[in-house]
Amino acid sequence: MVDLEAGFMTLRNYFNTGQSKDLPQRLAALGNLSTALQHHEQQLLAAVSADLGKPAENTLQSELLPLYREIKLFQRHLSRWLRPEPVRHLADGFWYRSVTVREPYGVILILGNWSAPLRYSFLPLIDVLAAGNCAILKPPAHQPHVSQLIARICREAFTPTLVQCQLGGDELSERLVRLPVDHIVFTGRAQTAVGIMKQAARRLTPLTLALGGKVPCIVTAAADLKQAALEIINSKRFNSGQDCEAVDYCLVDAAVKDRFLDELVNYMRSLNDLDPLHNPLNQRLSQPDQYERLCRLLSSGRVVWGGRADDKERKIELTILDRVGFQSPVMQQEIFGPILPVLSYSKLPQTIETVNSYPHPLLIYAFTQAEEDRALLEQFAVCGALWLNGIPVGQVINEIPKSGIGASGLGAYQGAEGLRRFSYPRTLIRRQSLRFMERR
Repeated sequence: MVDLEAGFMTLRNYFNTGQSKDLPQRLAALGNLSTALQHHEQQLLAAVSADLGKPAENTLQSELLPLYREIKLFQRHLSRWLRPEPVRHLADGFWYRSVTVREPYGVILILGNWSAPLRYSFLPLIDVLAAGNCAILKPPAHQPHVSQLIARICREAFTPTLVQCQLGGDELSERLVRLPVDHIVFTGRAQTAVGIMKQAARRLTPLTLALGGKVPCIVTAAADLKQAALEIINSKRFNSGQDCEAVDYCLVDAAVKDRFLDELVNYMRSLNDLDPLHNPLNQRLSQPDQYERLCRLLSSGRVVWGGRADDKERKIELTILDRVGFQSPVMQQEIFGPILPVLSYSKLPQTIETVNSYPHPLLIYAFTQAEEDRALLEQFAVCGALWLNGIPVGQVINEIPKSGIGASGLGAYQGAEGLRRFSYPRTLIRRQSLRFMERR
């Protein structure tokens, strides 16, 4: 059994030397990671394909390129983002000169996720190291090719005093969260996050959680229905909907629902996919229990398109469901797969209230050309981010922080927000000398 406590103390002792906070050291670590990722790029693409069946172009677009961009972002701006923020103020008749600096927490634990194993392992690691911390990284279990390669890259890019990569399953995760780390980053299911929060509460350890949830797409009567159908279908086709930012379900104005369903079907037909079930771009479902769960959900409504499944390959054809309500089985859980329920609504304000009454989503997508609709959504929709008239399929915009709210997550990182998330503001206050004050 791995001695986790000894490994943790190695990281803690190194952090206490202050070397991880040195700016050249931070930039060197990021540079080493970039070099290692590029050196193993083809192996990484093959490993993800072997473990998840994800097409190489999808992995490159949604996992590797965001890592390269994140590293470049810090290489360009980290020194400026770390500049002390000066403040001069008067208190009790004395002038004080203060500066606020960003201080790293210490040793941070990162628990990766299977849906995007490279992105959810290395993206928070980049931000953690840029902030001056040491890290313990645990890649997702049940993906032997990817996990072994992640561990190899960590060994090549970092010393074991800065980053340690631990491989294992749920038992290892439980042992890791019991370590006296200074921050925990977790990507995964809300049910698992509850257990992590209980353990973290014993030491008052801060958390960053990326949890997802049911992401709605609202289509109003004033929407460009053809464009909405195209972008929603592409969102569901990418990685077979196995992404926390994929559209989970549609809420469509009842006045245009039938036309919208026609647009969805027309777009599927326009793809000229003779066998959509066995298309190489139709990614297989990662786990057997995930496949079985989704197969049960196929009967939650009337199938408008799709509905076929292949038990041997663990694939489900993209399926559009009509005659679905909020009480239907498919609406009782995050789908995380290639099933698209289409519900209708009559009034937008009441629909926003309904969405807000459920656990708050990571994202809300909406399609409308009406300014009144946009104003209502911007003012009242509760979510981590609101996307209007567009869905960034497979894209990670590094300059925008990724943040959930409530059941969809806690805290945000990426870019400058990542630096702020994995450090804390430390203020240095100095009273000015009497001679200086007399001159003033």
